[in-house]
Amino acid sequence: MRTIADLGRQLALLRLTAPRPTPAHEPLTLRELAQSTGIPRSTLGNAESGRVLPRANVVYRFAEGCGIPPDQIPLWTQARNRIAHAARYRRRENQFKAAQIVVERLAHHSERASLQAVFDFLSAESLDVTGGNLGKVLDALPSDRCTRYLADMPTEAAVECLHAMSPQPAAGCIEQLDTTVAATLLQAEDPAMAAEHLQLLGTYTVRQLLPRLPVPVLSQRLVLMPRHEAEILVAKMPADWTGSLIADTAVPVALAADLLFTLDHSASLRLIASLPISRRANLMAFMNADPAAGLLGGLSDSQLRETLAAIPDARASQIIRSLPHAKAVTLLSAISATDGAALLAELPPAAAADILIGLGPSPRTALLGAMTEPQRTEAAIALVPASIRQGPPSG
Repeated sequence: MRTIADLGRQLALLRLTAPRPTPAHEPLTLRELAQSTGIPRSTLGNAESGRVLPRANVVYRFAEGCGIPPDQIPLWTQARNRIAHAARYRRRENQFKAAQIVVERLAHHSERASLQAVFDFLSAESLDVTGGNLGKVLDALPSDRCTRYLADMPTEAAVECLHAMSPQPAAGCIEQLDTTVAATLLQAEDPAMAAEHLQLLGTYTVRQLLPRLPVPVLSQRLVLMPRHEAEILVAKMPADWTGSLIADTAVPVALAADLLFTLDHSASLRLIASLPISRRANLMAFMNADPAAGLLGGLSDSQLRETLAAIPDARASQIIRSLPHAKAVTLLSAISATDGAALLAELPPAAAADILIGLGPSPRTALLGAMTEPQRTEAAIALVPASIRQGPPSG
C-alpha cells in the first residue's frame, strides 16, 4: 500500500472478506464493525473511502474487528504510518511545485503596471528588487515591516509580492494584516496560491477570515487543497458556519460531503434534516451507503421517503440495505408498490426477502405483485417461508 486510496481499498476488502459465522451470512457491515469496535460508522466509512487518512488507532481497531491475528495487526498500522509519512512528503513536494509553477506563470503574464508598482514602492524604501530577487528580499524582511509594505500597496501590487514570497513568510504577513485587507488579498490572489496560504494560517486568523470570503471564492480555494487539509481548515470554524457552507449549492457536492464529517453526528443530523430535498439527496447519493444510511436513519419517515425518492433506485437500494431493519420495513410499507418493487429489485435476494418477511400481509402482497424482475423475484420469494408467501387462510 502506497497511498491513502490504497489503504481505503484494502480496508474495505478486509471487511468484506472477514470471517463470518457461516458461508451464507452477508459480509460484515460497517454497522456491525462499529458495534464491535466502538468506532463511529462515519469514521469507519471515511477510512474505507480512500479520501481521508484514518488515525493509527482506527486502523488497529478496524483490523482487530475484522479478525486479523494480533501478531499481524501491527503490519496494518505500520502501513498506515508509512502512507502518512509519504502523503506529507508528497504534499510538501506537490505544493512546492504548484507554487513554483504559479509564480513562474504569474511572472511571465504579470501585468507590468502591478509589478512596476511593486518596484517603485520598494525602491522608495531603499530596497533593490529590480534584479529578479523580489521574493528573496521580501522573505528576508522582518514580518512586521513586510506586512506594513503590503498594507500600504495597491491590492494588485501586494498580490504580486505574496506570489513572489515563500509560502510561510507570506502566510505570516497575512496573519498580521487587518482582516479586511487580508480577505481582499486572498480573493485577488491566484486560487492555488491562496489555497496554500490558507492552510498555513492559525485558528484565530482562519475564524476571522473565512466568513469574509464569498462562498464561491472560498469553495474554489478549498477544492484545490488536499481533502484532509480542507477538512482541517473547516474544522476550525463554528458548526453553524460550516453547516451554511455545506448547504450552499456553490460548494461542490464532493467537497460538501467530505466537510459534513467535520461536524459531530448530532450537528450532521440537524443539518441534513434542514437541507432542501435536492441538496440532501445529492449529498446522500455521493456518500458511501453506510454513512448515508446512518444520517438518513435519523430523519423522520416522511423526510426519508422524499429523500430516497430523489435518489436513483440503485443507489437508494444500497442505502436501504444499510438502514436499520425496522426503518427499512417502515419505509417500504409507506411507499407505492411500484416504487418499492423497483427498490427491492436492486437488492440481493436475501436482503429483499428479509424486508419482505418484516412487512405486513397487504404491503407484502402488493410488492410481490409489482416486482417485474423474474429471477430476482423468484430468488427473493424462495427465501420467504411458504406460510408467509401463501398469505393468511381465506376467510
